[in-house]
Amino acid sequence: MKKFLSKAFLCFSLLLLNNVAYAQSDDSQNVVLEKVEGNKYINKDALPGRDLDIYYVLPTVLYNATNNEMTITSPYLTFESVAYYIVDELGFVQQQGELTLRKDDEIELFLPQLSVGSYKIVLEISEEYFGGEFYVE
Repeated sequence: MKKFLSKAFLCFSLLLLNNVAYAQSDDSQNVVLEKVEGNKYINKDALPGRDLDIYYVLPTVLYNATNNEMTITSPYLTFESVAYYIVDELGFVQQQGELTLRKDDEIELFLPQLSVGSYKIVLEISEEYFGGEFYVE
């Protein structure tokens, strides 16, 4: 239990550091990723869970409202095959694709077709789904 609490505290601390690092720009939203059931957002069957350790190495996602682009960076690891889905409030996939996230490389996704509203990005990493919300103005 003590080990779990220390991991949870470290994860929370990393999330706070990410928010502080990206709070510099008023036009950008830090999209915090959380583990989600795949079919909750994109109508796929959920896959078995995994140990909490993947939270320590999740990519950083930043949405820039000024130019409708999303930046994804993997500061810790290279992920060879990451499927992504941009999902609207009704659960419809507006954009999808597959990425290779190399360590410290910055991937830009352009989202010019999105209308005003709330959206989610869902990343499928190692057969697990992680989603975060962002808002298009």
